[in-house]
Parts: sequence; C-alpha cells; structure tokens
Amino acid sequence: MKANNTYIILRELHKWECNEANIAAIENLVSVLICDEPETALENLNEVVIPADIAAKLQPPDEKPADSE
Repeated sequence: MKANNTYIILRELHKWECNEANIAAIENLVSVLICDEPETALENLNEVVIPADIAAKLQPPDEKPADSE
C-alpha cells in the first residue's frame, strides 16, 4: 500500500471528508501506514513471549472482599 501512494490519497480524502467516523478511520489507517514493519519475531502478537515480571504487572489487581474493613 505504501508503494502505491496510499498516504497521499488518504491525505486528500481527509481534507474533504465530513463524516467524523470516516475521519477517525482515515487517521487510524494513516497511523498504521506510517509505522515501521514489525520485527520478524513480532509478526504474530499471539505468539510473543511475555516475561513473567511484565505479565505480573499486566494482571488486574485482586479485588478486596467488601467486608474486610
């Protein structure tokens, strides 16, 4: 898509688009297009190994029982 000047087409579309949902979609697509390609090891994010210390930080905190006061 980058090689076919998709960014330029989207830039022009963004200039005259009036629908807010379409504007948001265009901006999201432009963000994707300007990003670098993922590293080979990160192409499938479902297979990325997350270190245990990082995984622990991503877990939601345990809820306290309501009567523990």
